[in-house]
Amino acid sequence: MTSLAQNVFLDITGSPGGPVLAGLLGAQAGEAVLRFAFGEAQRRGVAVRVVIAGSLAATGSDVFLFDLVKRWADKYPAVSVATAVRHGVDAAVVLSAATRGCGLAVMPQPADANTAAVLDALSRRAHCPLVLVDAATGGQHQPPRRALHLISGTGSLAA
Repeated sequence: MTSLAQNVFLDITGSPGGPVLAGLLGAQAGEAVLRFAFGEAQRRGVAVRVVIAGSLAATGSDVFLFDLVKRWADKYPAVSVATAVRHGVDAAVVLSAATRGCGLAVMPQPADANTAAVLDALSRRAHCPLVLVDAATGGQHQPPRRALHLISGTGSLAA
């Protein structure tokens, strides 16, 4: 995967009225994913659907992520948010199903082989455009095997 230049933006066309899905596979990239998802949802005038998936072993991780979602929801009071937790089911299946009806899915840049495999499967099964967000820089990256059009632009995603 290659990092996109700072002045290049993704032309993402999806269901403009559909919610923005924020997929959380762990606590590390949650901040960057939620920052991007809430900002894009506000710009589009839609809700955020947060799905916590994967094999997070400790309940403490869920508590941390719920708190993180609440903090971002407080920063964007005009954006409605719904949160679901789905452990024990394959994360790629859960997230793929969650993309139905969404206008955009925002996921973390893979930090390990397991996350990379989940995102690779999701990129082939998603029902809406998919953006990967780098936790370290907050920058966007092109997901594997998913065609996205790159454009120079105004600094936001085209709906």
